[in-house]
Amino acid sequence: MQIHFVMGQSSKDLTEEQKIELDRNYIGGTQQKMLQNLDDAVLLFLKCLQTDPSIAAVHYQLADVYYMKRMYVDAEKYINNAIKLDKNNIWFFKLQADIYESQRKYAKAAEVYIYLSNQENEVQYLLRSAYFFLLVKDYKKALGVLNKAEKVIGVNEEIIQQKEQIYLSTNKLGKALDEVKKLIKANPGVTKYEGMLAELYMMNKQESKALEIYFAILKREPNNGFAAFALSDYYQTQKDFEQWYLYLKKGISSDDVEVKSKLRMLVPFVSDKFFDNQDERNMEMVNLFAKAHPNEATAFIIRGDLLIQKDLFADAREEYYKGLAIEPGAFAAWQQVVFCNTSLNDQEAMQKDCIKAIEYFPNEPLFYYYASYASYRLKDYDAAITHATNGVAITVDNDEMKEQFYSMMADAAHYARKHELADSIYELVLQKNPNNAYALNNYAYFLSLRKAKLDKAEKMSAKSLEIEPNSASYMDTYGWILFQQSKYIEAEKWIAKALAISSESGEVLEHMGDVQFKLNKPDEALKYWKKAKDAGKESPILERKIAEKTWYE
Repeated sequence: MQIHFVMGQSSKDLTEEQKIELDRNYIGGTQQKMLQNLDDAVLLFLKCLQTDPSIAAVHYQLADVYYMKRMYVDAEKYINNAIKLDKNNIWFFKLQADIYESQRKYAKAAEVYIYLSNQENEVQYLLRSAYFFLLVKDYKKALGVLNKAEKVIGVNEEIIQQKEQIYLSTNKLGKALDEVKKLIKANPGVTKYEGMLAELYMMNKQESKALEIYFAILKREPNNGFAAFALSDYYQTQKDFEQWYLYLKKGISSDDVEVKSKLRMLVPFVSDKFFDNQDERNMEMVNLFAKAHPNEATAFIIRGDLLIQKDLFADAREEYYKGLAIEPGAFAAWQQVVFCNTSLNDQEAMQKDCIKAIEYFPNEPLFYYYASYASYRLKDYDAAITHATNGVAITVDNDEMKEQFYSMMADAAHYARKHELADSIYELVLQKNPNNAYALNNYAYFLSLRKAKLDKAEKMSAKSLEIEPNSASYMDTYGWILFQQSKYIEAEKWIAKALAISSESGEVLEHMGDVQFKLNKPDEALKYWKKAKDAGKESPILERKIAEKTWYE
């Protein structure tokens, strides 16, 4: 015996073959719909309608599939067909309401929910209807629906709030006040509702009534943060900053206000200057916040920011470390740690911190750059090359940053005595940007130290000076290349220019001493070598020059 799944809804006389085909297509359509093969489902359901267009369930299925495909016009067409064919199926109306909502036909959706409420006696349908009437600003119908819902379930916070908003939108403050008072009467002693009433009074410039309520709340609940913040807002508008500060502290110290709300009050306070001793008050406020929320990273990060403003970089860094222990993915805190390490010239900490930051931000070039720079400064040249190489790999659409990585890589390769690698990287940088003065200068200088390709080095150095004519470092490089070419008089001129700008550079002072020696001025040479040592230049060769009063390479 053949069981027909949709024949109960068919009004046509069909042959047995048509009935079987209809069932097969309908079942197939529902299966394809479950498998999310929506186009295939549509084709099968349309075949059902070709066999019999009068089956409401098929129209419903098509409406649902088109709704899932976000083809709302087609969905509306078929759900309306389904309802015309069967006005008693509640699921048809639920889908119709969803389709209207998706098309922003809120008034029609509201009417459907009224119908559903009448059918199922469900208050939530009335609340949805009121919500949609509010969206189209049909306040009269919204109020009617809300009053009907209130008769069913009694005084209810959600209903009262919606009615309050309607009355405020229509400038009927008295009625809005009556609604909130009704809520308070039904729920005596509930602070939240008293606060709603006080807020209404404050909005309507009836400050004395609002203050009376807030003071009463705080007398009953001394740690009520909401009332404290309301009073702090009021006193700020009155420019009574001491009272503002007093109640702001109470609010920040409370445990009934969420962190985000507190931060909205705290951040503007610490970001401006309202008092002569603002720094002290800022720290007091942040300490209160940290005490109330000991596991909140933001407290330590803000405290770190305040310490940075006072140039207390070591103390600030400790605060950032505490914050990162709680929230290691706080990008801004890692940035500030890098800034602190830079200000403290703490390369060991910089290297360690950047390696840690890369674990959390593997696609952030900043941390690779400073990890490479710190490694370079620590003479860990292989690590510097590795970090710079990794930095290049993750840097996208930032040629300037890539050039910085390549330059760092080349510098480190030189000191690691990987001269071929260094030269190839400099060549790559200058191929991409022939006017990179830093690469021109360093490449030229390193060639001169090896006495390699001095003519090429001289040209590159001269070009770097054309680009940055006031750089003492570049002047020294050019002078040193001339020295290596035995052009001592010209070398003296350029190194003297460098010293005129950078008189305390140990390297430039040593170079001037070398030039003086080659110009047969050994006493002048010794004077400059000693100045170089006093300026902090340390090397065995410099010590030997001073001790033996002669020049060594």
